[in-house]
Amino acid sequence: MRRRALLPALLALAALAGGALAQLDVAATGDQRVSNLRLPLQRHPNGRVKELFLAKEGEMTPDGRFVVDGGILVLLLDEDGATNGVGRGVRGWYDRASNRAECIGPVSLELRTKGVLLEGTNMVWDSAENLLAIRTNAVLTLSRGGKSAVEALQR
Repeated sequence: MRRRALLPALLALAALAGGALAQLDVAATGDQRVSNLRLPLQRHPNGRVKELFLAKEGEMTPDGRFVVDGGILVLLLDEDGATNGVGRGVRGWYDRASNRAECIGPVSLELRTKGVLLEGTNMVWDSAENLLAIRTNAVLTLSRGGKSAVEALQR
């Protein structure tokens, strides 16, 4: 599934756009593992965070990849700081050199202002290609006014 401004980085693993590394808010747990990873991915023109990546635990590998485990959350924020989208994952990796990420296991992406929910298993994200793909069991739910598109058409 292609998408232009969806989340340069859903899940997982998504994680870190250039220059964002200096903004890590983490507590070191030994060698190169970190807990409570909190990383801005993009900013709005007014300087506020546009996409924020959070994970319970992760580590940077010698080749520059971030390998993340547990509680992956990507918040999509509007210019006023309100959450208008949420991505969730379990584990995966992000390679800042190629700006690619992969999420292993269940994933979901909710775009609240658009009425879109995308769920499935195993996700790939490639910033250079503007590609976000759910590899297995992809389910797309569209809703308006609290009802699915199918329910809205039945009335």
